[in-house]
Amino acid sequence: MNCMAVDSFYVKANGEVPCWCSPGEHHPILQISEESLAGKDVVDDVLNGEAFRRMRTELHAGRLPFDYCRGCSFLRNDGEAAWKSVDTATGVVRAIDTLQVESSFLCNVDCPLCVRLPVRRQTKEPPYQLELGLFRKVVDDLSAHEIAVREVWFSGRGEPLMNPEFPELVRLGKDRLGARVTAHTNGNFGFREELVTCGLDEIEIAFDGVDQETYGRYRRGGKLERVVKFATDFAAARKRLGSATPELVWKMVLFEWNSTDEELERAVTWAEEIGLDRVLLMNTDTPGGMSYRDGGARFEQLEPLVKRLVSEHPTVKVELHGYHSTYSSLPEVEASLRTEVVEADRTVVMGRLFNHMLETRAVRVSLRLQDEIGGEDRTLVEVPLELPERTELVESFGVPHEGLSPGTYRVWVAVSDAESGKLLSDAACDFELS
Repeated sequence: MNCMAVDSFYVKANGEVPCWCSPGEHHPILQISEESLAGKDVVDDVLNGEAFRRMRTELHAGRLPFDYCRGCSFLRNDGEAAWKSVDTATGVVRAIDTLQVESSFLCNVDCPLCVRLPVRRQTKEPPYQLELGLFRKVVDDLSAHEIAVREVWFSGRGEPLMNPEFPELVRLGKDRLGARVTAHTNGNFGFREELVTCGLDEIEIAFDGVDQETYGRYRRGGKLERVVKFATDFAAARKRLGSATPELVWKMVLFEWNSTDEELERAVTWAEEIGLDRVLLMNTDTPGGMSYRDGGARFEQLEPLVKRLVSEHPTVKVELHGYHSTYSSLPEVEASLRTEVVEADRTVVMGRLFNHMLETRAVRVSLRLQDEIGGEDRTLVEVPLELPERTELVESFGVPHEGLSPGTYRVWVAVSDAESGKLLSDAACDFELS
């Protein structure tokens, strides 16, 4: 059993250090700052501190170190490659594959599957920009211990270029660690020439459509024309400066609404016209993703198209990638119930509905009361609802005790598609009457 966290290291903008992305991001193991690390060593006290050593030894023994590991898409059983840099007896890591750096938690685009813009500052405590001094401490200690780092990857829940010191952060990673340095960006910025000269080896620019309508359906608030200008200016400056780096990548996340053959052909042609080096087509099974509903059938259909595009556009690389996410195991609409309090004359139950999809769902909610001996169900609520995309609905309601005998009762909710009647989710909770 292994995970990205075995031989990699992730530092978030506010100094949180989780095991890795996915569920682990919501459960940071440590919190560091330049002040808290004074007199300490990042390698001895953090990277190879007690918490991370225990995590590695548990994983190597085939045990999950944390309960939330069960929902992680980075957990896998695919060989021993990650363990080559780890002393499995002690959990000490001797080299890092990926140093992931969230240079900023802020963003200028409101993507519905990310942290939404209106609540970003309530979601995390500041600082929202990674401080240069903290990153310098991290790379200095890694360098002093001669910990080899294959890649420094600027990516996270925020937009890397939102950090005003981003070029200097890149230089530190490049100069002190000698690593390959990559970054992801939404490209909704004016181009700065220092992005060519700061040491980036690769930058992936998000083009999730070939027109504003399809692009803006996910990159909300973003402007495709702004991204095109950013990429065009970047390619022109790189050529003018005679630089071979960074590699410029058109990254296109494939959704159900932007992945026709014609759109992908246009994307490759456009990338070639701009002067980009590679088109990365990313298939996902997230809600709205190209493979969310079809189990990967469309992905297989695209393989011949990609081969043809490779032969027709020799000056730009075309790659089709896919990745698995924790979203694929979630229902489209998720229901839950919880007994809040049993009062003298009623039981108060809290209900929650969450629409995981990137579209409004018309549903029918049926709430019933059952007793433990299999008596006839009582309908409490039967109501149609419109659930907006990515929206949570929370309601409390009382179940009257009038006419109920002592015993155990179950409140059960079923959420069905309003048109087809297909069951989308159900949940239950119990209460006791004495």
